[in-house]
Amino acid sequence: MNIEAEIKKLYNCRLLRTQAECEEFDHILEKLADYTEEKMIRDLCMVFDDETHQEEVMFGLIHFIESFEMDKYLTEMAKALPDMVYKAREWARILNIRILNSETYRNEYVKVLMHMDSKVKTIVVDLLIDIKNDDPKRFAHTADELIGIL
Repeated sequence: MNIEAEIKKLYNCRLLRTQAECEEFDHILEKLADYTEEKMIRDLCMVFDDETHQEEVMFGLIHFIESFEMDKYLTEMAKALPDMVYKAREWARILNIRILNSETYRNEYVKVLMHMDSKVKTIVVDLLIDIKNDDPKRFAHTADELIGIL
């Protein structure tokens, strides 16, 4: 199977405007499920789009990306953030919220981010500030903890 071609198909139906696009999206994710090449993660992150019509279907992509080994997932997702935030800022926030909600992932994320360039770190800090401001009761402590380290 040509993984890049399958990811391109995901990208082409990412807006999930019709039932056919939703079914194709799910079918392609099923086909990709057995592949675990970490370089896929960054390409998969480019599929996210804030204009998606069926968010619940797009969550299948989140679950798929999160199924990769934790360090690979966190590293490649963080590398994708600079390109992701322009058309999929809300999805980048969701991915980061999910990390904040897990102490294990949060601790590993800090380690990963320490090795990232300043552009990635700046974007993560910006996302964390957004997340904190939207729900300070829930996220102030964990977001501030990460921001302080970065």
